[in-house]
Amino acid sequence: MISELNIYKLIFEHAREGLLLTDNRGIIELVNPRLLEMFKYNSADELIGHPIEILIPRELRRKHVEHRINYYKKPDQFALDKVRPLEGSCKDDSRIYVDINLSHFNNENGEIKVLSFVTDITSAILTEQALRREKELNELKSRFVSMVSHEIRTPLSSIHTSATLISKYQRADQQSKRDKHTERIKRSVQHLTSILEDVLSLERMDKSGEEIVPVEILLPDTIDEIVQDLGLSESDLNRIDYRHSGKNTCYTDKKILTITIRNLLTNALKYSDPHDSVQLNTRSSSDTLFIKIRDEGIGIPESEQAVIFDRFFRASNALHIKGTGLGLSIVRGLLDKVEGEIVVDSIPGEFTEFKVTLPQLDKV
Repeated sequence: MISELNIYKLIFEHAREGLLLTDNRGIIELVNPRLLEMFKYNSADELIGHPIEILIPRELRRKHVEHRINYYKKPDQFALDKVRPLEGSCKDDSRIYVDINLSHFNNENGEIKVLSFVTDITSAILTEQALRREKELNELKSRFVSMVSHEIRTPLSSIHTSATLISKYQRADQQSKRDKHTERIKRSVQHLTSILEDVLSLERMDKSGEEIVPVEILLPDTIDEIVQDLGLSESDLNRIDYRHSGKNTCYTDKKILTITIRNLLTNALKYSDPHDSVQLNTRSSSDTLFIKIRDEGIGIPESEQAVIFDRFFRASNALHIKGTGLGLSIVRGLLDKVEGEIVVDSIPGEFTEFKVTLPQLDKV
């Protein structure tokens, strides 16, 4: 006759769900074969004794620790739905999506133990994402074609016109006219480059498997490098008032930082008076990089601030200024990948201020 203990052992070992037992510090004590299979581990010894965050993607671990601590404080009141679906990190660094149900109890010493029931829902999530992307793609195609036909045709037409006129100004005393059209060509090329960078950034943002690469960032040197790479005119460079405080280093994804600074700073310069300064402030603490960019330009209508991060959206008071309506959407999408945040504060005709919080990621 099978003992009650052996029955429980059989259920644990043959369950179709992954089962994982942790103590009150989040240390793994038991795992069943299904969980090992799910996360591509060969032996329970590879997990037992490690924090449960070993199964969480590197850039999400700090946030998971917060969720875990909050759960232990009030396990009966914790709303797990707020953190679903969860991403898991396998032994080979591949990602899976999981649904988790938690059950807690106290052992004979009064210590809390948490049993996690883990279901692999990767297939369902990927199918849902594919269907959503297909729907979004169909909606975006027409808007993208419309934007490209206007935003690309205009600078190309300008380049063609200026190149044609330059060929007509051949006398030495017409150098100023040649210089004028040369500068117009440069500005048009810069605009085309900006459009291309937005499109490439959009592709990077939409890649679900895009790797986050935390590297050591030296501040403010890296910010100065990003600004110099924007190809701004001398007058625009002189408008930027950059100040840094706090630590001189941080760990984050450099591409995400670069795209964030590029989009917010060029917007601030573009939508404000060419004689007004633009404030760029960075502050690095032990766990967060804070970025603030403020201009005293046209501002954003209050009724439109809630949708300013939507793709292709352009504020009603900015339609006469060149732009794709992609930049802010790209910034928010990339920040979401590392659990960063961006908020806007603006009064039309007075100022616009964007504040970004970028969590410092674990060192590779």
